[in-house]
Amino acid sequence: MLHAESPHPHARAAKLALSFRADRAATELFGRLGTEGIEAILLRGPAIAARLYDDGERAYADSDVLVHSAAKRALEDVLRDLGYATYIPLGEHWRRAADGAEIDLHVEIFGARAPNAELWARMAAHGDTIELAGSSIPALDPAGTAAIVALHAAHHGAAVPHTLEDLQRALARFALPVWQHAATLAGDIDALVAFRQGLSMLAAGAERLDELGLHHAVSIRSSLRRRGIELPYYLTEALTPRERAAILRHRLTPSRMEMAATIDTRAAGSTLHLLAVHARRAARLARRALRLTTAGWRAYRDTAAFRRNADG
Repeated sequence: MLHAESPHPHARAAKLALSFRADRAATELFGRLGTEGIEAILLRGPAIAARLYDDGERAYADSDVLVHSAAKRALEDVLRDLGYATYIPLGEHWRRAADGAEIDLHVEIFGARAPNAELWARMAAHGDTIELAGSSIPALDPAGTAAIVALHAAHHGAAVPHTLEDLQRALARFALPVWQHAATLAGDIDALVAFRQGLSMLAAGAERLDELGLHHAVSIRSSLRRRGIELPYYLTEALTPRERAAILRHRLTPSRMEMAATIDTRAAGSTLHLLAVHARRAARLARRALRLTTAGWRAYRDTAAFRRNADG
C-alpha cells in the first residue's frame, strides 16, 4: 500500500500509475472469479479508496482479497493461471512478474479469532459492491469497511501512515449507527479487542468508543504500533506457537527468490550479490532488534500507566 500525498507531481503520477495497475489487476481477477463461480470480497486497496476518498486522492499498490478457506485453493489456481506466484510460505502475498501486479490473499483478518467459516459468513453478510474500471466488484458495506479500517489500524498503527488516515476519514464520514453495526460485526468475528485497540489509536476514535459504550484498549503491542513500530509478523497475536516457529525458521533461512524479490533483484543470478544482500539484511535486523527492544520498554511503561489510570 502507498500513501496518496506527494509534493512532487512526478512522484504522485507514479503512485497513481500503481493504483491504476492495481485496479486493472483486481478487475481482471474478479472477472475470472465470477466466471469460475468463486466467491471473494475485496477488502482494501481500491475498496478503501472508493469508500473514503475522492477519485485519485489515495494511492495503493495492491489489493487485499478475502476468501472462504474452502475456495482458497481454487482461487490460488486462478492466480497462477493469471501469471502470479507467491514466495511466502503461508501463500498470502502474490505477485506477477510480467507487470508487478500484487494481490494479498486472506482467509483470516488481523484481530479476528472466529473460525474461517464464521468469519466468511459474517463478512459476506456485510457484502456490497464498488464500481472499479467499469466493473462491479464485491466489497464491503460502510459498516464492514469501518470494521476493517479499525482492525487495519490496530494491525499497523502509525508504522503505515495511511492506516490512521483511513481511520480518521472513516470516523468523520460514517455516522454513529454505522459504527454500532461495525462494533457488532467485530464482536461477531471475535475481534472486539483489536477493534477497540484500533479506535484507541486516535482521539476521535477514543471519543467514538465512549459513544459506543466500549472501553479503550491498549496493550504493549498496540502501544508499539501507535508509536510507529512495525512488529515482526512472528510477534502478531493470532499465531500459534507452531506457526510462530515456522515463520522464524523461514526468516532465518529465506530463499534466494525472496531475497531477490524483497531486497535486490541481482541476487537471483549472482552468488556475490546474494551474499551482499544477506549481509545487508543481517545489519538491518540487528538495528531493528535494538530499536524494538528500546521501544518495547517504553511501550511497557505506557501500558502499565494506562492500566493504573483505568483501574484508578
